Amino acid sequence: MELKLRSRDGAGRLMEVKLNSGRKMITPTFFPVINPHLLYIAPEEISRDFGWNEIITNAYIIWRDPKLHHIAVEKGVHGLLNFDGVVMMDSGAYQMWNYGRLEVSNEEIIEFQNQIKPDIGTFHDSIVSEEAPYEEAVEAVKKTLLNAQVCKELGSEEISWMATVQGSVYEDVVRSAAEALREMDFDYYALGGLVSGASRWHYKKFVDFAVHSLSILPRDRPVHGWGIGHPAVFSLFVLMGIDTFDSASYALYAKDDRLIFPWGTERLQDLEEIPYTLPELRKYSVKELLDLPKEERTRLLARHNLWMILEEMRAIREALRGEYLFEYVQERVRTHPGVYEAYRYLLEKYWKFLEEFTPFSKKHGLFVVADDFRLRPEVRRAKEMLKRVKSNKHFEHPVYGKVPLGLYYTYPFGQTLYSTEEEAVPKIDPVESVREIVQYQWGVGLEKEKLEVEVRKDRPRKVYYEGKYIGMVRPHDGLFVPSIEGARILKERLPFPKGRVVVDDVAREPVSEGKTVFTKFVIDVDPDLRPNQEIIVVDAEDNVVAVGKTVLNTREMEEFASHPAVKVRHGAKDREA
Repeated sequence: MELKLRSRDGAGRLMEVKLNSGRKMITPTFFPVINPHLLYIAPEEISRDFGWNEIITNAYIIWRDPKLHHIAVEKGVHGLLNFDGVVMMDSGAYQMWNYGRLEVSNEEIIEFQNQIKPDIGTFHDSIVSEEAPYEEAVEAVKKTLLNAQVCKELGSEEISWMATVQGSVYEDVVRSAAEALREMDFDYYALGGLVSGASRWHYKKFVDFAVHSLSILPRDRPVHGWGIGHPAVFSLFVLMGIDTFDSASYALYAKDDRLIFPWGTERLQDLEEIPYTLPELRKYSVKELLDLPKEERTRLLARHNLWMILEEMRAIREALRGEYLFEYVQERVRTHPGVYEAYRYLLEKYWKFLEEFTPFSKKHGLFVVADDFRLRPEVRRAKEMLKRVKSNKHFEHPVYGKVPLGLYYTYPFGQTLYSTEEEAVPKIDPVESVREIVQYQWGVGLEKEKLEVEVRKDRPRKVYYEGKYIGMVRPHDGLFVPSIEGARILKERLPFPKGRVVVDDVAREPVSEGKTVFTKFVIDVDPDLRPNQEIIVVDAEDNVVAVGKTVLNTREMEEFASHPAVKVRHGAKDREA
């Protein structure tokens, strides 16, 4: 399986995923549940009418129906469902949890999937609710791990196999499950159910469960959130690092005459108009819909509900592309007290987890819309980094407090937007500004008397040290971008391996010519790197090879087998030529 991380914010990421089957998908994404016995929306409609590439169906339901079983074995699950996109398979674990037993064993359901060839397969995991006693959670994890081992032995390599972390609300059980499954090296991971809490919009315990799992599961594999099917919560869970979701909510709510909206659900009979709906429902009034036969009405409402779910997923993808997912989440979580409570809890308790993955600089500004903005990881990181800077002149920022004047235009201080009266722009010494930016960003000082700064539009731009060009202050975020010569000066002031990515001898030559640094050639790295951070690339002897910007953080550089780690801006040979 191959993953390419394209954009990100918080722990959320936009990825291109190529599965073992060869089929591809973009995450975050949603898998509508398809029950072959109850097709309110047929798979080919999901592809044709909704432009969607992913669905999920149930191996147990197909296995126990002789007709479906026969067709699936003969034509494969894609042929059975008449769907050429990505098909995920649920093993029937939920039915086993709900009904107490299944007629099909773990070995049989794995072998059946080998025959019908879904793109993503699953084995029987043992679901435990949040009310389960500790001993039950431990026993469920033991059963899940035994079944996982069977899957590793029997599962076809053509299928991307998913392993589900269980453990209920018990941190030690969850962590031990995640560690054991990580060691087994599955293609895909999933977070098991705290089913009852989610149905009551109680998500704090799920935040604990998710972060305990995600802090251990490898970042170079997708992570699925079982049974999460409401637009109001998708963005929050994506922010935490969950990549894919599934649910039958679109059909279940429709059967009950309920419509899904970004803020929650509404009963059809309580509405006078239907906002945000797809065009085919606009020709009906609410009364006309209520007068339709039940089956036809359910089908139409299911289409509306699926439309809302998929539109939300598209909006989240765009928020990731624009690096404003945090801003999007700030808006979405205010649709329900339970979701907002979970968001606050995440920021208060797990901000360091989010900070590790949050870009060092973004192309989108930060919007202050409420007091909880102060809890965001970018704010806390910036306040910690301010301690590096020595300055005699400051300005008072309403969020960050006392900030050195030279950082007036620097990310995130100059890119944080808040409601205030217009103030006069202070006069800033460009040399002092460069010194303070370098201290803030790199943690080292440059002698004032050796610096010369070219100014454009009253802001520092090109920077010279002892008459040599050492870099520039980037206009859009006010951060210092070193040249090769600047990297050499900084490197001498930074203890190894701070501020560095170290490449092996194989990569030294191509990287010095300006080629991208890939993870498989990284042999050492600053333990505190963040995505979108300016970095120095060196060889094993600590010679400067290139300068560039990180794509991954430290942990991801260690976990991704072969992925761009640093986008090189200048190679040493490229500059010398």
